[in-house]
Amino acid sequence: MNIFTKTVVILLCCLIPLALEAQYNIPQNTHWVMSRQAGLYFNGSQPVPQSSAVGLTECSAAVSDASGNLLFYTDGSSVWDRTGTMMPNGADINGPGTNTYTTTQGALIVPLPEHPNLYYVFSLYSYLYLNVVDMSLNNGRGDIVTGHPLRGIIWNGVLGEKMIPIRGCDANIWVVTRSNVRPEFLAFEINANGINTTPVISGNMGVLPASNYFQGEMKASPDGSKIVTVNTIQESAVELFKFDITSGQVYHQEVIDSPRSAYGVAFSPDGSKIYISDIQNRGQLIQYDLHNNNNRTVIGSTHGVTKFKLAQDDKIYFRSVMGALGLPDYDFLGCINQPNQPGVACMFEEAVPSLGYLVTLNTGLGMSLPAEIVTAGHTGGQDTGPNGRLIFDTLICAVEAAPRLSLALNAFSQFSNYRWDDGTSGITRMVDAGGTYWVRYDTRCGSRTDTFRVNVHIMPAVEILYDNGLLTSVNTYDNYQWYRSGQPIAGATAATFRPADTGWYTLVAIEHNGCTASGSFHVTDDGTGIGTLPQGTAISIYPNPARDYIHISSDVPVTAALLSADGRLISETENNIFPVAMLSDGIYFIRVSAKDDGTLLGVYKFVRQ
Repeated sequence: MNIFTKTVVILLCCLIPLALEAQYNIPQNTHWVMSRQAGLYFNGSQPVPQSSAVGLTECSAAVSDASGNLLFYTDGSSVWDRTGTMMPNGADINGPGTNTYTTTQGALIVPLPEHPNLYYVFSLYSYLYLNVVDMSLNNGRGDIVTGHPLRGIIWNGVLGEKMIPIRGCDANIWVVTRSNVRPEFLAFEINANGINTTPVISGNMGVLPASNYFQGEMKASPDGSKIVTVNTIQESAVELFKFDITSGQVYHQEVIDSPRSAYGVAFSPDGSKIYISDIQNRGQLIQYDLHNNNNRTVIGSTHGVTKFKLAQDDKIYFRSVMGALGLPDYDFLGCINQPNQPGVACMFEEAVPSLGYLVTLNTGLGMSLPAEIVTAGHTGGQDTGPNGRLIFDTLICAVEAAPRLSLALNAFSQFSNYRWDDGTSGITRMVDAGGTYWVRYDTRCGSRTDTFRVNVHIMPAVEILYDNGLLTSVNTYDNYQWYRSGQPIAGATAATFRPADTGWYTLVAIEHNGCTASGSFHVTDDGTGIGTLPQGTAISIYPNPARDYIHISSDVPVTAALLSADGRLISETENNIFPVAMLSDGIYFIRVSAKDDGTLLGVYKFVRQ
C-alpha cells in the first residue's frame, strides 16, 4: 500500500536521560555582574546586591571558583579581575572598535576541562571571538594570554546574538550559537584538548527566516536536553528544540507560541516550565507549562525588555517594572519564587525589596543578567537500558489496493555498532508493515536504544456514484465533507449530496483517528459526470495536526492552495510545502490541482495546533 495521508508524527520523549547535574546552582555561579555597575552575591538564603565595574551593556559573565570566591568577570569586550580592576591586557580584548555592548548574549566564560587555571572567554559580535584567561598570571589575579594561537576570530560566518553553554556527557562542554543568515545552530565542542573550531552544524532548524533570530535570548534546560529561543521582532515565535549532548546536534523543533516577541527567556529548574516577558503586551510575564500541552498563563508584569536568569536558590530573577514599590529612584529585581509550579502557584514577586539599585547617571539596572557558567563532568557515560529510548510514534494512513507500504526508519547517524531488532546493521531499516521496531547503538556516553512505533490505518478508497442527481459515497467513513470547486459546502456532511449546479465536487472522507482521503466528480449539463483521481494517483498531506509546516506528497506534479475554514485563500505554492507556524490554531484546507491542466485532485483538511 502507498502512503496516502500521513497524519501524526510525534516525539514522545527525549534522548537518553543521563544523570546530568544541573549547572545553574554550582559554586561557579555564586557571583553575578550586571550592567550599570550592578552585581549580586548568593551566600545564604537571600542574595545580596553588590557593585561591579561593568558599564552600560547588554551582556556580561562572571566566574567564581569551586568555593564560590569571585575570580573575574567580563562584558565581552573588557575583562576585570576579582577586585574590579581591569586585567593588564583586559581592554579591547577583540581589537579596537569591536565591542559587544549591544549583543544580547555577547559574553561567555567557559572553564577549560582539566586545566584549573585556564578559562575561555567568548565574545559575540557578528563573528565569534575567543580569548584565554590564565589565573596563574598577574600574581594570581589572572590576565589574557596574548600569545594564544586561537586568540581572535574563530568563526567568521555571520551569527545572531544568541550564545549558551551546555554541559556534555564526556568531560566536555558545548558552546551553542545560531547563524543569522542560515537556519542553523552551531555547536563548538570544548574538552581537555581545547576547542574544536569546526562546529557541529544542525540545519533546517526553525520556522522563521534566519535573520529573525538575531536579537533575544536562547537558553538550555538544566539537564541540557532542550533549547528555547525567543526573538524581539513582532512577528516572532517562542520555539523549543531538542539537543543531543552526545553529538552536539539540535533536532525536533516545536513552536510553543506564535506570534510572540520577547527579549528574555528561562526554564524552570525541572525543565517543565518556560518563562518569557511579552514585549508587545507591556511586559506581561508568561509561563508555558510543557507538561500540560504548553498551557499559557499570564502571571504578572516585568520591565518588558528584560533577561531572565535561574539562580542558585532555584528562583528565577528578572528586571522589574520601572518605579516598582513606589520608588522611582531605584531599579529592582523581580523574582519567580517557585518556578516549577504551574500558573500563579509559581509565586510571582514583581519586585524584591532587598534587591534595589539606586538609579544615577551610571548606576542602576540595565538589560544585562550574566551568562551561566557550566563545568565539564566525568569521562564516559552509562548504559541506560530500556529507559534510554527515543520513541518515534507515527500513524500512517493508507488506501487499500494501492502499492505496498515502504517506510525507512533512520537512527541517529553519528554513532557506531548499530543493531536492529531483526539482526541487521546500519543506520536505516526498511519496513513494510505496522509494528514496533528498535535499534541499539553505541555512543561515547553509553549505549542507547531508539524505538519506532508504526501504526497503519487502511482506508477504503473514495469512490463516488452519481445517479438521479445524487452524489453518493460508495464506502462508509466516520465523517464526510463535500466541496464545490475547492470550497467547503455548508451543511454537506453526509455520505450523499445533491448538487444544484454543474462543476467539480469533492468528497473528503475523515476517520476518527484523523486519517483522510478524497475523491472528486465532475457533474455535467446532461446529468452525467466524470470521476477523476484514478486509483493509482496518491496524494497525501502530513503531518496532521501540523504546527510548523504542512507537506504535500504526490506522484504527479501539482499546485496547491492553502484555505481558511471559510474558504478564504491564504497562499498558493508549487513547492509542495506550506509554512503554518504563523497561523492561528484551527481547521484549514489544502486544495490540490494537477499542474498541467488545473484538474482538481482533492481537498484535504488539516488542523493547525
